Amino acid sequence: MLNKDNFVMTAMRAYDNPSCKTLIEFEEDLAKFSHLVRLCSRDMGNIETHLLLNYVQTLLNIFNTTDCIKMMFFRVKRVDWPKLKTILIFLERMPENIPEVGIKNSDVELCQNMIEILRNI
Repeated sequence: MLNKDNFVMTAMRAYDNPSCKTLIEFEEDLAKFSHLVRLCSRDMGNIETHLLLNYVQTLLNIFNTTDCIKMMFFRVKRVDWPKLKTILIFLERMPENIPEVGIKNSDVELCQNMIEILRNI
């Protein structure tokens, strides 16, 4: 089960960035989760949706996909899960269930505002 105590350890195991040479680079990549949380808490306009899409893609590129999705949902507030789910569905990466954080795909709604923006990409 993913929790505050094992989040960093999970991130270390899931980290897959061959160009990373130092601990500082890992910490900078790990900080992207905090940026993701702040971005998800904003109202989603055109720019915010594109930024969120960029952050999610970046995280999925440097962490193992399955663990990365678990870590994203763990860090993002429950009220902002629809935004994250909408992006993951757009990227065709949303799993049916994430039992480690208690998510069943069908229980999380989509963000209608973001859907309209993503349709125009």
